Amino acid sequence: MRSALKVTSILILLAVVALIGWLVVQKVQSKGGQDARPRGVAAIPVETSPIQHGPIRDIRSWTGTLEPRAKFVVAPKIAGRLKTLSVDIGDPVTRNDTVAILDSAELAQQIVQAKAEQLVADATVEEVEKALAAAKREFDRVKMLHEQGVASDSDLDLALSPYESQQGKLKVAQAQVVLKSAAVTATEIREKYATVTASWEGEPKVWIVGEKFADEGDMLAANAPIISVLDIHTVVAVINVTDRDYTRLAQGQVATLTSDACTDKEFPGSIKRLAPMFRETSRQARVEVEAANPQSLLKPGMFVKVTIELGRSEDAVIVPLSAIARRDEKQGVFIVDEAAKKAKFVQVTVGITEGEKVQILSPAIKGRVVTLGQHLLEDGSPIRVADLAPVKKGDDKPAKQEGP
Repeated sequence: MRSALKVTSILILLAVVALIGWLVVQKVQSKGGQDARPRGVAAIPVETSPIQHGPIRDIRSWTGTLEPRAKFVVAPKIAGRLKTLSVDIGDPVTRNDTVAILDSAELAQQIVQAKAEQLVADATVEEVEKALAAAKREFDRVKMLHEQGVASDSDLDLALSPYESQQGKLKVAQAQVVLKSAAVTATEIREKYATVTASWEGEPKVWIVGEKFADEGDMLAANAPIISVLDIHTVVAVINVTDRDYTRLAQGQVATLTSDACTDKEFPGSIKRLAPMFRETSRQARVEVEAANPQSLLKPGMFVKVTIELGRSEDAVIVPLSAIARRDEKQGVFIVDEAAKKAKFVQVTVGITEGEKVQILSPAIKGRVVTLGQHLLEDGSPIRVADLAPVKKGDDKPAKQEGP
């Protein structure tokens, strides 16, 4: 009996404890529900930059190869042994300078022979002229007798034949004189060709030796190259452009050349020629840019960077290139809403890109744009800007930048 009473008391006690625990839990849950607040989205840290106004240029750069403005090969007009070569690679050459001499001993001997043959021809003419004079006198005598009826017709014919023959011989002898005289002149000219000069027209008067193809003592054929002579006071940068840029280029357009060999210098130039056709293999056209090279710092064969300004806007809306983002296949920027501490995505149309800045054509925007952290943002995302300072009136339109 006592054992049953004891068990009943324990059960009643456990039931009371359970009831009290349930009541406590319900109270705590009720209190927690009253104090709960909606959990907000965490602000995303970003970096920003002010929208600016100023000039921006559309610049294109190409890698090109330098060529001399003009080049020609000095070669002898006759064959012979190269006796003297007075210049070498890199030497300056003044217009009409003698650069090489061929051995002309044989030519000198040929001149002596040609002149001797001319003397023979002259003597032959004198001999024929004397014979012609004698034949004429005989013909005149017979003719007079024929008129007097003393000489017959056959006598006249016999006198006429030698006279006419001597006339023909005189013409042949005189032709031989002209021929031998021409031979003397030709041989003398060939002897002059043994002295090889570098000749060109126009300025500058001094060019430079680019290559040497022969040495003293070499046997040269006619027109065999000896040296090449270059004009590098002006150089030509050859670039190849696609049809997209070709239509925006024009003769006389200003360009700037730079080279790794002269890192601290820029060489102003201009477009001189544009090829009227594109190569089928590359679909590119040849464009030649000329630049003055007064100190000869640029050398043919060097690689250069050619920069050409294709367009310019003097008062453009400019943002950093890093501010451009894409959302749902749309290109835009995140503009900072300082009051709401949020970022607003605005779809934009971009224009000129120069280095790390880009022109915004539309719509009109102002304030600040997100330049770092936008990959985490959506339209209306809360942001925390460590570098944000109040944008005062006029801060979004600083003074125009000077020059390019």
